[in-house]
Amino acid sequence: MSKIENTKKHTAVLTALIALIFSNQYASGDESVWRQALEEGKRRLQLRELEQAQGCFEQAVKESKRDRSVNVDDRVLCLESLANVLQLEDITQEALPKYKKSLHMLKKAHGDSSIELLPTLESLGQIHYLDGQYENAIKYYEQALAVIKENGQTGTFAYALVTRLLGQACAQTHVIGQTESWYDQSLTTTMSISQIPDDLFLEGLLSDYIDIIVKANESHRILSSALQKELLKDTIESYSRTKSVDTSQWNKSVSLNVIDPISGKTQDLRKNEPTASQFDKVLDIQQKTIPIEKVVTAASSASSKDATLARINKQREEFYERMIATDLDSLGPNHPSTARDLTGLAYVYISEKRLPEAKPLLERALSIYKNAYGADPLMVKRAETMLSAIDSTSTSSLESSRDVNEILASLKPVPIGVQKMEVALRLNYLALLYYSAGNLDQAAKIYAWALTATANACGDRSAITASCLYDYARLLRSQNNVETAKKYEAASAAINDHNLARRAALSVP
Repeated sequence: MSKIENTKKHTAVLTALIALIFSNQYASGDESVWRQALEEGKRRLQLRELEQAQGCFEQAVKESKRDRSVNVDDRVLCLESLANVLQLEDITQEALPKYKKSLHMLKKAHGDSSIELLPTLESLGQIHYLDGQYENAIKYYEQALAVIKENGQTGTFAYALVTRLLGQACAQTHVIGQTESWYDQSLTTTMSISQIPDDLFLEGLLSDYIDIIVKANESHRILSSALQKELLKDTIESYSRTKSVDTSQWNKSVSLNVIDPISGKTQDLRKNEPTASQFDKVLDIQQKTIPIEKVVTAASSASSKDATLARINKQREEFYERMIATDLDSLGPNHPSTARDLTGLAYVYISEKRLPEAKPLLERALSIYKNAYGADPLMVKRAETMLSAIDSTSTSSLESSRDVNEILASLKPVPIGVQKMEVALRLNYLALLYYSAGNLDQAAKIYAWALTATANACGDRSAITASCLYDYARLLRSQNNVETAKKYEAASAAINDHNLARRAALSVP
């Protein structure tokens, strides 16, 4: 006996039992027998008791036919509930006629363009799609799209859903150009919706979209991007602190009453002051004075946190100068402890955005570390990473900082479901694919969404957001929009400056 015959036999027994239960227990109740059977079927379906659910839905179909007060929509509900569970049981040959019957009933009751036809048309398309009959699936999806347009629903999630389904079906027929068009329409519509009902919909759509663009542009080389480099970058925070060097003078002494909690003055600092010749010698600099670009902040807007940090940094700076002098006297200019205190002072300067002063300190420390340990230890990598960051960063002005806020405030809002990392990264990559293929207009449209999504998902001071701004600026330059590109580049640099200073402040040895 086949699987289908077994199922039919078992269902027949269940149907008879259910009919007896409902006729005795519910016939005199407030609800109709068909509705009781339908609700019981839903409950069984939630429990994944598919055969029992099928029996309940079959009973609901029968009872809805007997009850003359039942309208067409309720009869269709019962019939499609049965068709749905048959699909789940992989009995497609029985499910398909029921969906078609439902469609006929709905057209007769509401007309060929009624919005009530939409779920049934989508279900019929999905059945054919899963069965590999892609051309038939496309026909039903196109009917669904026509219904949506006829009812003026082109800016809705329903439109985004059906156009994505059309894209998926066209992808299977290898019509790449049409597939790309459907995905573009689906994405554009989705981005105009304030809230997406399905949180995973956009991630799936973008994955499908990216796949088809990669296939369509196999002959084009995918360019590198700042965002991809940032994702692959080893940051200073990822390096564990080295234990191969004696604890620095700062770590040995900073906890010993460096700041008087009452007066705020330093206490018990070492008495030997660094001389000018000592400090110049260790840096190997002919002139002690180095041009400093100071960050000007209005006193009225300075927070107590900023004031506290400035005071601490001043104490750190004075302390490290004393420690360097002590290291020179006791250990010499080439000892790793001297390099560590040089690094500490450099980080203080970086946290204050005094990059020209920090760079020679780090270069000297790096030279000492390499001579002492070679090129591999973590302290060497840390110094090299920070030097690389300094070389790629120019200290930003207040105007650039304001540009960041202005740019992000001017961005068009995107749905809540877009404001997460997974979606932001996919949008950035899709924009990069279009840019690599030379489709600048499409890349610009998607980069605008990507920037909003990235800023919302990662924060407006994230290195990822800065990378997205930089990539967007590169596109704008390609479109000869130089002024806007400069503004975006400055905003990206402002974020990187902020992060570099913050990392330095957190990484003082």
